[in-house]
Amino acid sequence: GYRGAVIYINNIEKDNMYKGWPRDPMEMLMNMQYGGSRIPMVRRNLFTGLVVLDPLEIKSDSSFMQILGDILRFVQVGYPVRIGILLVNNKDIQSCQNQIEARKDGKRGHKCLSTQPFDANIDNHEQILLDSPATTRDVFILFKHFVKNTHEGLESLGYIFSLLKEIQIYQSQNSIPLLNRNLIDIHQKLSNLIKGVGGAAHEDKIRKYFIDVHVRGDNPQNDDKEETYAGALEFATEKNINAGMIFINGLVCSSKEEDEQYLDNLIMEEEKRIMKLIMEQKITASAPRSIYGMLLTGEKVYSKMHSLLSEKYPVYYPPSSIRFTNNDSSLIHATQDCTSNDDPSELSNHTTILFEGHFNFDSTDGLTLFTSFLSSMELLSLDDDGLKSKDLSVAYRVFSTSSSCLTSLLEDPISVTHKKVLSAVKVAIEVKDSVKMLNFHKMESMLNINFTACERNSKKIESNHPADNYVTANGRLFVPSAPSISIEDVKLLISMEYDLSKVIKSNLGTHIADGNEIKTMPHTTIAYISAFISKMRFTTAFGGGNTQSKRSDSLAKFKTIIDDSSERNKYPLYFEWNKKNENTQLKTIITAILDPLSEATQRVAPLLRVLRDDLNLPMKVLFIPRLNIVPSSSLPMNSYYRFVANPFNSFLSDPSMSNSPIALFENLPVNHVLTIRMDVPEQWDVQQSFTVQDTDNLRCDVKSCGDAAYEASLKADSKIVDEVKSTSAKELHIENLTSVEYVLNSLLFFGQCWDTSKSSPPNGLQLTLSDLSSQFASDQLVESGNVMPDGSIEIPPISLTSDHLSHRNKDTTYYSDTLVMKTVGYWQLRANPGVWNLEIAKNSRGAKMFEMVEGSISDDGQPIVSKDTTATTSKILLMNDFINKNQILLTRRRPGFENAELFAPENGEDSPMVKNVNSDDMIHVFSLATGHFYERLLKIMMLSATKRASTKIKFWLFENFLSPSFKKSTISMAKRIGCDVEFVTYKWPEWLRGQSEKQRIIWGYKILFLDVLFPLNLKKIIYVDADQVVRGDLKELWDLDLQGAAYGYTPFCDSREETLGYQFWRSGFWKSHLRGKPYHISALYVVDLQKFRRELVGDTLRGLYHQLSADPNSLSNLDQDLPNYAQHMVRIHSLPQEWLWCESWCSDETKPFAKTIDLCNNPEHKEPKVSMAKRIISGDLFEESWIELDAEVELYERADD
Repeated sequence: GYRGAVIYINNIEKDNMYKGWPRDPMEMLMNMQYGGSRIPMVRRNLFTGLVVLDPLEIKSDSSFMQILGDILRFVQVGYPVRIGILLVNNKDIQSCQNQIEARKDGKRGHKCLSTQPFDANIDNHEQILLDSPATTRDVFILFKHFVKNTHEGLESLGYIFSLLKEIQIYQSQNSIPLLNRNLIDIHQKLSNLIKGVGGAAHEDKIRKYFIDVHVRGDNPQNDDKEETYAGALEFATEKNINAGMIFINGLVCSSKEEDEQYLDNLIMEEEKRIMKLIMEQKITASAPRSIYGMLLTGEKVYSKMHSLLSEKYPVYYPPSSIRFTNNDSSLIHATQDCTSNDDPSELSNHTTILFEGHFNFDSTDGLTLFTSFLSSMELLSLDDDGLKSKDLSVAYRVFSTSSSCLTSLLEDPISVTHKKVLSAVKVAIEVKDSVKMLNFHKMESMLNINFTACERNSKKIESNHPADNYVTANGRLFVPSAPSISIEDVKLLISMEYDLSKVIKSNLGTHIADGNEIKTMPHTTIAYISAFISKMRFTTAFGGGNTQSKRSDSLAKFKTIIDDSSERNKYPLYFEWNKKNENTQLKTIITAILDPLSEATQRVAPLLRVLRDDLNLPMKVLFIPRLNIVPSSSLPMNSYYRFVANPFNSFLSDPSMSNSPIALFENLPVNHVLTIRMDVPEQWDVQQSFTVQDTDNLRCDVKSCGDAAYEASLKADSKIVDEVKSTSAKELHIENLTSVEYVLNSLLFFGQCWDTSKSSPPNGLQLTLSDLSSQFASDQLVESGNVMPDGSIEIPPISLTSDHLSHRNKDTTYYSDTLVMKTVGYWQLRANPGVWNLEIAKNSRGAKMFEMVEGSISDDGQPIVSKDTTATTSKILLMNDFINKNQILLTRRRPGFENAELFAPENGEDSPMVKNVNSDDMIHVFSLATGHFYERLLKIMMLSATKRASTKIKFWLFENFLSPSFKKSTISMAKRIGCDVEFVTYKWPEWLRGQSEKQRIIWGYKILFLDVLFPLNLKKIIYVDADQVVRGDLKELWDLDLQGAAYGYTPFCDSREETLGYQFWRSGFWKSHLRGKPYHISALYVVDLQKFRRELVGDTLRGLYHQLSADPNSLSNLDQDLPNYAQHMVRIHSLPQEWLWCESWCSDETKPFAKTIDLCNNPEHKEPKVSMAKRIISGDLFEESWIELDAEVELYERADD
């Protein structure tokens, strides 16, 4: 924006609240890299947000308010966004546009709106003014006054946000318009609330200021840089923007977007671009003077807003099917780059764009748009602004969406040329009483055609057009909202499609124009290819994406090596196989360009091997290793990878093992500690079923290696050693073998759920899954199934009969249940092969509010309900293959619940489920562990907690990383010590940014999925780290009042003075971010699961995690940093300090009061945990020492052997 229009409420470079930030962007990068703030804190306006709004026209439930709230959140957490507010009314903008067009001098100035001074000589002029309906200009005057008299951008943003809500409340409660006196009252109320300024004197001062501005008129009091409403309108008109738009660094932030991650992702992508500019030294401490100004200049930056720029996912339609004849005579060339004979060979160096106009010739709008389209195309041929310098060839043609005869004439260039038809249509347009129509008699004489007979013999118009009137450019759809198609519209479409067309033409140009008996102009072919590629690019599993491929230039330089045999001989890393099969009828050739030192190559290599050896496909592989590795980065690969792909059972020579899928690692380095992690499809729940060694700590040296040596070193039962040798080493003829077996434990249904009434996910909706397999015969399921190309089986829908329903209602036990997440409406349910019934949880509020309907998701990601759908309460799902696809679940609100909240007030409707797991005589404890050592500690924790508890405990243990031996022995131990154990699991969704290190994966599972990890009828959970020993009664913690918070954590101790210097949260980013709140430890916490789900805390944490984890250096202690960082959004109740004592941070004097002992690491020195446990957990303070607890656990384990 420019001065005189936009009101900036903050300035990162000047405001006092940012004075502690460094001015050098490189210093900021260093801080982010080495444990400082994860937010780019630097005194430069790196990000500028422009919010265009009309406070009198915004609805409370609009997504614009959601995005505005997200911006407020960014400012609250200290993100360096400079915010500019442009207050305008769309009707005033249109009036301004009319005045500017009528202005003869064409000069700028605040003249686009009549703002004559209010006549102060009128009797009671003050009362008249105060009793007049408030306008957007009046809001502008008061908001400007507030901003000029405050020094805090957060206060100004809070003011505008609160003002919108106050106006909405007034409008909902009153039938008469908001008056100026009401507006001033609201302003006074907010000034008092936000700034503590109030009283009669202040109110009189505000009223006087308001009246003086009106009496003076909309003229700057000091200079022409002062913001005025007239200036705001002229700016909005010049930039073609309207109220309801939001921009971040000039990027359009769609106010129609429902995805909560949309703004986060947009800012994260822009942050990457800013960081790149900083690394390139294009942004420094002093240059450029205006970063915003620099970002709004250059290529692909447009001076005016356009509807095409606000499209998140562009829509593409392939060019219309027409009859091609010699030289494709239906095309009309709009640029002067072609010779008179239109020889395609002369276009070999041109980038082509094909425009197709589709118009309703029976309407005034269609005829108006048609004539403006032709005029713009004619102007394009005269344009000299650089289009010709791009070697650009633009052609166009026109089709009818109304008249069948015109359609036949335009699509059949044999009987009459396309250009002649268009000329006839243009001449035959007549206007009568402001209505445009075609004079068909005039067209008959010009074209020598009988239109009556033509219409009778012509084919009917298909009704699959996206609109009555639209234009495509290489397939990209543009539906004009204005009454004409301007030359600016055409140029914008060209600039958007130019790059892709150029790449296609450069790679395929020679194949397009040659090799055909009938030569055709390349425009149509390239437009087909461009539309197809673009449509695929903007279509993903969950709706779409807007990242353009930038690899074309990189791949082009390798094309010569692949195609030129002389060049191939010079390159030692080029390989090819099965070349003799290239001439077979199957025209499939595999070409792979790989970086050998990358994880992607690790994953694809086994698949390439199958394609080469088993399918015998011709294959070309070009290895392009990176030449440099940045010293500060990690090695490109730090793991060994095997892919179990055995379609023809050809990998093993031993026939007895031919049916066993095996991944075999050989020649691994010795004297290293290795770990195993499975990489499986999202819908597979794979668990370990057999292992001897600790797969978190696999060791091998020259003296001992393999399971047998490991067992011998532990003096294990010889029976186990013999079993390992017979099942593994003997059959594979391999000595020193470490064997680990996995089982496909279950499969997953997963997908999206949409509330079709609001076109957004019904986040928080509770779903249950129950088994119906026993009610269907197997032949009923497979007799009509079809195997699809991807290997899945398609079976016609199965309907429930009354018998099925009757049988189902007898059993209220659900196999699994879950919540619908806010992000993409994701849900996940565990199942096995068979028939399943998916339904909204019975007796839940969701069951009262929603019903299921049939439908689909459109190309632009919107839910579409089938016209003949019948509302149901459940849906049948069939698990019949291993590649279960994304399931789409559509719901619709029942009458009376159109605007109801899914979660009832806290004191309203109770639990969503029939039966409550919680009871007064049961405590529920959650924990997780990985590796044999931590499994040993976990058993000790369970034993100590059970001994001290006054009521029974049920332990919920995360199954994904536990060994088979632990699960078996723990169930047995639980029976002996009097507690219950249940294992829970969840699969990390693919859309949520993953972690590669196992420890960080575990931390993620510890905090990110608490709302969906446990049964929905579980109301509360206590998390206890595996390396703790419990001294107190967990019933006290269970009954503790969290005072309205969703969860409670224990703050870090600060009583051990010698380690205070290691508490990083006492200074720097964390100190400023926490703003006096304590930093809590994540080793023990209590979660009110009902409130956690009701307030959508899981969605908040996942969204914040996804945002912060874009920086790989962020969230150093993921499970701990995330809830502490989110404290300003999700309040933490601080538990009493005695609930977690850690020697590293807590003084010895406080130890007698400790109710749990945590074996946390000491920052000053390293000490093995066992040594620490034996030393700390002993003496008179403990009923049993750690040694005694450990011995008791071992006793239970021996009893199971």
